[in-house]
Amino acid sequence: LPIYDATLRAFPRSLVANGTGLVAGENLLPLAVGSGAVFIAHAFDDEIQKRIAGRAPTVGHVGDAMGDGFLVAGSVLGLFVTGQLVPAVRFREVTFDLMQGLVINSVLTSIVKLSVGRERPDSTNSRSFPSGHTSTSVMLATVLGSHLGPRVAIPAAALAAFVGASRIEHNRHYVSDVVAGATLGYVVGRTVTAHVRRDGGSERRVTVYPVASPDACGVLLTFRW
Repeated sequence: LPIYDATLRAFPRSLVANGTGLVAGENLLPLAVGSGAVFIAHAFDDEIQKRIAGRAPTVGHVGDAMGDGFLVAGSVLGLFVTGQLVPAVRFREVTFDLMQGLVINSVLTSIVKLSVGRERPDSTNSRSFPSGHTSTSVMLATVLGSHLGPRVAIPAAALAAFVGASRIEHNRHYVSDVVAGATLGYVVGRTVTAHVRRDGGSERRVTVYPVASPDACGVLLTFRW
């Protein structure tokens, strides 16, 4: 199998490849499901906003801080630079994909926000759709989960869900904005980590074997962490 090039010189080339990879056939299903979910959620935007917004201010403030663009960008950039300097290949690949995902996700989220121009629930501006905090959080969770498996994917997904819910509570987004952000973040995350699936990295984490004997039959699951 070819060695994944996660060096700085490969970054522009990978950025172009991942950008075009967003329209790959394997992304059509999650995009279709996400679009359908956005359509359904839109019907409940006002009702959910009335029930959730302003009910738990601490949650809103914490989620706002967790998804702060400068904080996230600075953290990912720092990890990326570190990954380029240290000899740990796996760390370099993870941080490379995180940076790829951050750049692509940020550009796409900004384009959609400006194109749609939906007013926020608090009427501060017209950049409500989709939720950037949510798209970034889900993208990060998807990349980390693809590389590091369920032990990281589950808590990362829980944090992303928390951030998404906090945006509704904070009255900065409608639920359909959050669902759209989650869809975008997931598609970007799975696109920049497509090489993990191609080389079998993610599939080898869980293996299923059929087991049969004179006394019983079933399956054996093996996990590689």
